Amino acid sequence: MQRVGVPQEPIVCMFTTIQNLEHCVQTAYGDSAATFSGQMWVVPMHGLGQGNGAGPPIWGVVSTPVIAMLQEEGYGAFFKASISGTELSFMGYAFVDDTDLVTIPARHATSQEVALEMQDMVDMWEGGIRATGGAIVPEKSHWYLVDFKWQNDVWRYATIDETPAELYVRDFNGQRKKLVRLSVHEAERTLGVRLAPDGSSASEIVFLLGKAKEWRDRIRTGHLPRHLVWESLQMTIMKTLQYPTPATVLSKAQCEQIMSPLLQAGLPCAGISRNFPRALVYGPTKYQGLGVTSLYTTQGIEHIVRIIKFGTSQKHMTGKILRHSLEALKMELGTNGSVLSLPFTIWGRLATESWLKDTWKFLAEHNMRISDGTADILPRREHDGLLMEAFVAEGYTGEKLRVLNRCRLYLRVALLSEVIDGGGSKVRSRMLAGTTPMAKSQYAWPIQGKPPAQSWQIWKEAITGLTERGRLRRPLGRWFPGLYVGEWWYDPENEALFQQTSVITRAFHRATGRPSRNALARFQTPMAIAQLPEGLNPASVEVQRSYWILTGHASILERPSSPTRRTFLEFCKSYVPQDAQWAIQHLHLNTVDEGLSLARAIENNHGVAAVSDGSFSPKTSYGTAAWIIQDELTGSELTGLMIIPGQPEDLDAYRCELGGLYGIAVMVDALCVYHSVTSGSITKACDGEQALRHATNEYDWISPARPHFDLIAAIWARNARTPLKWESKHVKGHQDDCRNASLDRWAHLNIRMDSQAKAHSRATIGDSTRTLQQKIAGEPWALWIGDRKVVRKLWEEVIHHVQGPPCKQYWDDKHRFEPGDSEGVDWQATAKAMKTVPHSRRIYVTKHSAGICGVGKWMKRWKQRESAKCPRCNHEEEDAQHVLQCRGDGVEQAWEIALESLEQRCIDLNTDPNIVEGLLQRLRQWRTGTTSSDEFETTPDTQQAFDNQDGIGWQALLEGAPAKGWSDAQQRYYDLLGKRNTGKRWLTAIIQKLWDVAWDLWDHRNNVLHKKDDGVLRQRLQNDIREQVTLGSRTVTVQARPLLRQRLAVLLTARTEVQKAWLLRVVNARARFLRRHTEVSGGYHRERILMRRFLRRATIRNGS
Repeated sequence: MQRVGVPQEPIVCMFTTIQNLEHCVQTAYGDSAATFSGQMWVVPMHGLGQGNGAGPPIWGVVSTPVIAMLQEEGYGAFFKASISGTELSFMGYAFVDDTDLVTIPARHATSQEVALEMQDMVDMWEGGIRATGGAIVPEKSHWYLVDFKWQNDVWRYATIDETPAELYVRDFNGQRKKLVRLSVHEAERTLGVRLAPDGSSASEIVFLLGKAKEWRDRIRTGHLPRHLVWESLQMTIMKTLQYPTPATVLSKAQCEQIMSPLLQAGLPCAGISRNFPRALVYGPTKYQGLGVTSLYTTQGIEHIVRIIKFGTSQKHMTGKILRHSLEALKMELGTNGSVLSLPFTIWGRLATESWLKDTWKFLAEHNMRISDGTADILPRREHDGLLMEAFVAEGYTGEKLRVLNRCRLYLRVALLSEVIDGGGSKVRSRMLAGTTPMAKSQYAWPIQGKPPAQSWQIWKEAITGLTERGRLRRPLGRWFPGLYVGEWWYDPENEALFQQTSVITRAFHRATGRPSRNALARFQTPMAIAQLPEGLNPASVEVQRSYWILTGHASILERPSSPTRRTFLEFCKSYVPQDAQWAIQHLHLNTVDEGLSLARAIENNHGVAAVSDGSFSPKTSYGTAAWIIQDELTGSELTGLMIIPGQPEDLDAYRCELGGLYGIAVMVDALCVYHSVTSGSITKACDGEQALRHATNEYDWISPARPHFDLIAAIWARNARTPLKWESKHVKGHQDDCRNASLDRWAHLNIRMDSQAKAHSRATIGDSTRTLQQKIAGEPWALWIGDRKVVRKLWEEVIHHVQGPPCKQYWDDKHRFEPGDSEGVDWQATAKAMKTVPHSRRIYVTKHSAGICGVGKWMKRWKQRESAKCPRCNHEEEDAQHVLQCRGDGVEQAWEIALESLEQRCIDLNTDPNIVEGLLQRLRQWRTGTTSSDEFETTPDTQQAFDNQDGIGWQALLEGAPAKGWSDAQQRYYDLLGKRNTGKRWLTAIIQKLWDVAWDLWDHRNNVLHKKDDGVLRQRLQNDIREQVTLGSRTVTVQARPLLRQRLAVLLTARTEVQKAWLLRVVNARARFLRRHTEVSGGYHRERILMRRFLRRATIRNGS
């Protein structure tokens, strides 16, 4: 601990306290008299104490030197990224006593050689752990050896018999013990997850299914209130099932299998039918579903979150592994761009089963994609392209495309330029025949066995299909500078051929005689030379006997000359990425020195101020920002304006503030580069305290749970590019609202930027030519749902996108709305209303909207009632709609009272009188099924809202599904009154009140029903009591016989609770008597008596 800088005093205090603790055993009979403590040993034996917050850092302090020791000795796993070539190495994964060590040989080795290397690593690890006071428990340890076997071009995992090897480790006493070796298909629990090296989740499925069944059995017998059952489902068992999902690759069917016991038991115990439509069970509350998140959806989201959170992290190991894995996948597929955006139906079959492939499949199933920034396979020549993309364009799919990919991987080629000769038009003969792989490549290729002969027939057909009359349809052009990796070069001026390998450089003399038809020239007699001459062309050569045949060559593009010195504003247009140009629009520099005075002020720490402010209009969902960089001493200043990127529904004041800070970061970076600033400081300021705090870099990764994480991470990335020290200052906004206020420099700058941002908003809001900007330079990898980038509430967005459509489709299929009309519902308003009501009300809304609730129709079907009739009007089949439209006794009065309450609520909310009048009229007409000739005055907006609701239906409004247009109509009225209220909040309140109206009718119906039920129940109890009295007391247990001696008249007039209790005791006593009578008449009665006597005597002898 002292080695890493912890003072001695707190260490001594903590360990002395732990050593001096006296421990006893606490039992139901009291604490034990005997105790033990650390003072009993010369060297105190103790841990840190369960739950000690110092535990994890102390483990890090103890284990880090051991891990560093292994790394120093060269143990571990080492990888090179397939395309970028970046290196990755790690020893394994350690979390306190859960440690996985990994070793991968740097060269090809046998399984025995790998095991020997692992044995050395284990010995060193065990020695390091022993030296730091620990020990390995062999019985709790195991190991795997992962190897592969090839059959032609298909691989499989090697078995233990095929790779015999053993490992040993010393235990606590120094005895060398053999470690258990498991097959790659077997899983052991690590950090609470059971995954086998081959990726199998079979053991985890068994465990999770067992947990689900255990919860099912407990909830069935637990007698919890309904709301606690639901809370237990969502907050306990679902959390248990969700814990391993970041690592698992469960199929949808497997997830449904695990969820089935929960829903079969949990739904009925929560007061919901066990067969409630799963589209509604998993449906988001926004669409009036129950809001249970599918385990399959949870798994997919957890994968997405990890990719976005760590994808761009340069420090976190997860980020490095993700990028290496994506590059490997990209190389395996032979494609460029964002792999997780490619059509899975075409490309998915080419990918090896993996965590990434499973995530890609989930994304593709729901029209989602992730854009990443991993390296691409660069074209090497003009008109060059990827082979696999060319094959797909030619129509190859399915098994043929997979065969072509295996051939390509065996040859280790990705581009047309790698199979076409140096001239750029003909296919190289050895590439057409598939004889040998490329000898030299800048990429790290996966191992691929050689495909069989029939595969090469398909390869030859596909390659020649890219040509016409033996020549490429569009010949390749010149080579791009620095991208030729071959060894052959040609000097066309002197007709000389050269070869340069890692071993030797040689020149070839031109041979006499005519070359063959496919050759440009023949060469022979190689001669070693010191270095290659300049001005050579990359070439392709074939060897025939003692000749080297030149088959083609092409020149290299000249590098563009360096441009002349540009102005600072011209430099910004080229230096700043296209996806950051939105942040530096309308640049204005008030000096003629190209910003030099500003740059020098930053470099000399002169207190340069960078102030921004945003402007956002909630009514129009439109945002702008303005920023300024100013040096007070020289008066130099640079300003800019911007329109905030993003979809209208994603914009808010906070994002606008972040946009202004991003503009500052982009411009300061450009200033530093243009004027070669290598150090200095600057102070950024704005009136958005939260935005200012979040724009300060904390880590090199960001959680997608943060609102506007894309813009925050982009600010961090831009700040990190500068060599400056960034200070932050919060400025109180709108200080000019106070008369005679004393304003400092920062306040003045804030007021200026506020004014400019608002002016820019007014000037640009109506611009129809403006394009929607969504991509932001420097942002993390992004999740796209369709054409919309997710910038906040990622969990909620994905759940709504994945589980929302089936829910809406259910409403359409069940004719709650006409087909497609669900898109006309203002679901945003419904979502806000559902969030603000208690859980019990949300359940009520979903059940009654679906019609699957405690009405006569369903109660009879569930065999809980003998009749489906309405208790108020005796309608033959009572359903959810009938409850609202029933014309039975007292219903009309209850309806009118509820409408009066609705009217009063509308008045309290300052509702447009036309809306109030029309709303009440339409609801009355819907309930009675009539129309009225009475007209009421409306505005165009109000009339549109009524027309929209007419299309969707007024029952839907009572159920909380308003048509689009209501909030806009009410907003116009609020604007007319000059009020700051919003139509959206008004609609949320109205929906809640409409639910009250529907509930009042349901409550009225239940009161009528229960009064009838009470009479029916009492009559049934009296009949059952008479029946038990008639059966007499001879067939009940002796203890219960006094119950049957009571007078029948007294029993029949007792309270209902007394009657229930009496009946329960008598029925149970009669059942016990019958069981005993059956035992007596059975064949083992005598044996039972003998056993009782034996046990009684044994008890007496033992004195107990």
